[in-house]
Amino acid sequence: MSGDLEHFWRSKKEMSIEPDWRRRGQDEYVRLVCPLDIDGVTVEGLRFTVSAHIYTPDRWVTFQMEYESLEYPRGAPMVRFEWRPKSPHNNKNIGPKEFRMIDQTGTHLHGFEENWNHSSSAVRKGLLPISVPVTQSMETFKEALAFVEKTFKIKGVSGIPTPPWTNKML
Repeated sequence: MSGDLEHFWRSKKEMSIEPDWRRRGQDEYVRLVCPLDIDGVTVEGLRFTVSAHIYTPDRWVTFQMEYESLEYPRGAPMVRFEWRPKSPHNNKNIGPKEFRMIDQTGTHLHGFEENWNHSSSAVRKGLLPISVPVTQSMETFKEALAFVEKTFKIKGVSGIPTPPWTNKML
C-alpha cells in the first residue's frame, strides 16, 4: 500500500461514513476515525483521524490522514495538521531554511510533499519530521475543519461535529 501514498495524497477524497467521536475509558482524549473513498470506492487502510483533548476546548486538536500496512497495522500518518497544539515542534536542521532550529509554537502542518521530498521512506514509516507554521487565522474548530478539507482534499470534513469538550476541571 505504501507505494500508493503519492496517489492517495494527490487524489480527491471523500469521507466514507459520518463518523462520531469516541472516548476510550477514562482517557482525556476523544478520537474520530473515518475511512476514505477515492472515486467512490473505499480504500482499504486509508483513513482520516482527528483527536482532541476534552478538557481543552478549541485547542490541542490533531488531524491526520493515515494508512495501514503490514508493517503498520495500527496505521501511520502521511500528513498531520496540529491546530493550536500543546507542544512546540522543531524541524531540527531539516526542512525549509527559515524554519530550521526554531520552535514552532503555534498551529502548523506536517505536509505530505515536504516530508515525502525529504524522505519517502520516512513517510512510509509514519515519520513526519518537517512542519511549517500555518499563518492563516483559525480561531474556531469550524475554521480548522475548512482548512483541513481544502488542504487534505477530503470532501465532507467541514461537516464533522464539534468534539465533546467540557469545561469541568479535573
